[in-house]
Order: sequence, then C-alpha cells, then structure tokens
Amino acid sequence: MADLGTTTKAPWFPVATAMLGCVGGFFVDIGKDIVKERYSRRRSRREEHAQEILREVLSPICDYLKEFYLPVCQLRRPPLGVRNETINRRPDHIAEDTFVRTEIRVWVETPSKPGRAVFLPEEPWQESDRFRRLYKDALQNHHSELLRRWQAFIENYGSIVGAAKVQAEALAGKLQEAAALPPLLASGREPPTWANYSRIAVLVLHRRLGVNVEGLCFRGSDRTEVRTARTQDILVKCATAQESDRVVNVIDELAKDLASVEDVKMRFGQLAVEAARLIEDCQDVLAKKPELKKCPFA
Repeated sequence: MADLGTTTKAPWFPVATAMLGCVGGFFVDIGKDIVKERYSRRRSRREEHAQEILREVLSPICDYLKEFYLPVCQLRRPPLGVRNETINRRPDHIAEDTFVRTEIRVWVETPSKPGRAVFLPEEPWQESDRFRRLYKDALQNHHSELLRRWQAFIENYGSIVGAAKVQAEALAGKLQEAAALPPLLASGREPPTWANYSRIAVLVLHRRLGVNVEGLCFRGSDRTEVRTARTQDILVKCATAQESDRVVNVIDELAKDLASVEDVKMRFGQLAVEAARLIEDCQDVLAKKPELKKCPFA
C-alpha cells in the first residue's frame, strides 16, 4: 500500500523529460550551427572584400608610385611634355570667323596602364563607378591614414608640376618674343622659318632640373636647322645660318635666368622621399593578411 505522504511520478515522466531534452538540444545545436554559418559567411565576405580593396585600390596606387611618380620626383623621368591642342572658334553670329587650328603646348605628363583609364594627377581616379565606390570605402573604412597620405601626395605633386608647367609656358613666351620667329603649328603648311617654342622650353627646363633629356645641336650643311641631339627632331628652322645662331644665343641667354627652377627641383626631392615611404608602407600592407573591418559593403 502506497504511502500517502509521498508523491508518485507517472511512469511516462522520465521519458518525456528525456525527449524534451533531446528536442531542446537538437534545436540548440541547430541554432548554434545557424549562428556559426552566418558568422562564417560574414567573415568570408569581409575577407573577400578586404582582398578586393587591396587588389583594386592599394595595388594600383603602389604600381603608379613605383612606375611613374617616384621616377618623376627623382627626376629620372621628365615631368613635362608637349602635345598638339586643337583650338576651335565658331561664333554663331559671325559665320566668316569660323576656324580650326592646332598649337603645340606644354603638357603635364600623366601615367596610364593597359586596359585602364588615364590616371590624371589633377583628379586621381578616372575609373568606373565600382572603382570609385571601392576607393571611397577604402578611404573611410579600411586604410584611411594611408590613403589620406596618398591624397596629400597627389595634391603636392599637382602643385609642383603645375609650377613647372607655368615656368615652361613663360619661357616659351619669352623665347618667342626674343627670337621673333613664328611658332610652329601642327596643322597647315610648314612656314619657311619657325620655332617649336613649347618643345624648346620643356627641354631647357628639364636640363635645368637635371632630367636626362635631349640636347640641342645644329644639323645640315648650311646650319639653318636646330635639332634634338638624339632623335633629330627639328626645333628651329631659319633662312640663314646667322639667323639660327641668333636664335640659339637667345635660347642660351634665357636659360640662364631660370633660378626659380631650383625651388621646383628641391620640392621634387622632398616629394621623392614621401613617395618612397608610401611605396614601402603600401608594400607592407599588401604583404600582410588584411585586417577585417566592418563596412557597409561586406
């Protein structure tokens, strides 16, 4: 006879408890697996995105620094060049005044890569919307300090080459005024006497900067032409040898007055140091496993 003071458990209770424990454990395990899977996927996305930032943003910057900006700042590569620029004027109210002509002008050299848009110092990235998004994300969330230094470098570089361009253009104007020869135009008939003032100014400026570029020399039995020493490009064409001698003397005299070029040379030297540091820091980041950071795109 059972004792009325004790509680008797139903025979199914232990079984039910065990079943509930199993079911609960099953759902807990499922929950853990779901959390682990979500965490794993998120981590995988962040790793992939971090690698994408390195591949699409930092790696090109490092390449441009090594292949273009450092050699230019070290004056192993010329910062300026010349190019043909078409000038149009077509006033709607004066039909007779319509003309098209081409001048040869001083231009800041810009790097480019096969399959990529031109990379301009004035506006660093001329790329797709996707690239702009990645660059903005990298600047805000991934490599802020490094990319701020890069942007400051680009601004300084633009300022220096801009100053060099202004000096070359001013020299070209002074040469034209002193030599009193018509400037060479890239279109139309070649005049009997002319001078490529933009090209001469760039060569003279580069020579003062210490860039290894072409020199000037006389060619022809009548010594009426002044050419580049290596490529033999004609820069001055005169009617007589006396005229070409006079033009060369004008070039030599004006080249002596480029004292302000020393400031540009000094600034290039300072920027070369920062370019080398940026390359080293970029390479360090690229060599390491990227740090995973929270951002809207991963």
